Amino acid sequence: MLDVTFCFALKFPPQLLSAGEDVEALLGFSREEFLTARVQPQDRIHPADAGLAETLFSQNSTDIAGSVNLRIRHADGRIRCLKARFAKTHTCDGAPQLDLRLEDVRQLSEPGDAILIAGFKTLVENTDDYILLKNSNHVILAASRSLPSFTESAKQAAELVGKTDYDIHPEAIADAAYELESRAFAERRRMNEHQQLRTQDGALRWIDNRKYPINGPDGEIIGVLGIAPDITEHVEADGRVRESEELLRDAQKIGGLGSYSLDIQSGVWTSSEVLDEIFGIDRAYERTMNGWGDLLHPGDRAAMSTYFAHKVLGQGEPFDKEYRIVRRGDGAERWVHGRGELIFDSRGRPVTMHGIIQDITESKRKRRCARARKRSARRNASPAWAFTVRIPPRASGKPRTS
Repeated sequence: MLDVTFCFALKFPPQLLSAGEDVEALLGFSREEFLTARVQPQDRIHPADAGLAETLFSQNSTDIAGSVNLRIRHADGRIRCLKARFAKTHTCDGAPQLDLRLEDVRQLSEPGDAILIAGFKTLVENTDDYILLKNSNHVILAASRSLPSFTESAKQAAELVGKTDYDIHPEAIADAAYELESRAFAERRRMNEHQQLRTQDGALRWIDNRKYPINGPDGEIIGVLGIAPDITEHVEADGRVRESEELLRDAQKIGGLGSYSLDIQSGVWTSSEVLDEIFGIDRAYERTMNGWGDLLHPGDRAAMSTYFAHKVLGQGEPFDKEYRIVRRGDGAERWVHGRGELIFDSRGRPVTMHGIIQDITESKRKRRCARARKRSARRNASPAWAFTVRIPPRASGKPRTS
């Protein structure tokens, strides 16, 4: 069993008083490097475990003895998962002291390991799904035969047994798995997260990484069952849908084209992001018929109300009208072209209307300018019946006399 005990005087900052002989075998640094403070043990602790470290080195903590799982960076740059057993005492002069014993969890056997192996090992080892079994120290007890393809170099599932994720994955991947398992232990319920992994042949795959905490006979958490279905096709299809939706939104935005859906019975409507921009409204705006009416230009309200009630709802015609609105946000007057199709129930009654509204203010302006130019050109042009009379000059010389 490889373990090292450190003794600290709990000052600020903590002062290392002694270090065990096997410290180099465990952490890769010599005793002298630690004792001369060239290397500080607390500086090697994983950033995500800073809260644990603060409790360990605190003089005011109510925890005077116990054990925690601690990640420490080895001299080779990789993370080691350790069991940290601690006890806080006082020296003969009353000064607080911390005794910290670190053990490599890969060499530890936990009481629940036998239960986990008996209950799940056969299941894990005889499936092609991505499944693994770990104990409460995050050490792999069993892995399915397909799992090595997601590791950096393992070829057989047996190579994974007795290791942690930090031994077989890049640190970022191992961090994510460790965090997910820690949450499952703490909250005592299933946790899951979508993760992208690279296989040994270079392919990128998406998995739904699920962690199920496992209880021992006394109700304590003794390990975790990890199941990771491959969801690459689903994620890629979802990505294509989102890309299409983004392209559609961009196209609608460029064209000033928003969409809506109106529930005829309640008079409540929903609107797209682009339509909200056209109307100058936010998500809190009242999307009712009264709310729509308030957006109409005062000069168009009566005509639009009559058109919608008689032509659209009364005669079932598609909504197709150009009208003016006054933007709620800035009070600007805009021209829009609204279109809509009614959906009828089995009795022929209209139930919903889906449609689009386009901002045509600019095209209206251009049409007005074009008409004005044509009128001006007609006024300035010569009439079609005009002609020129040419008078020849009078002949030179004296006039004749009779």
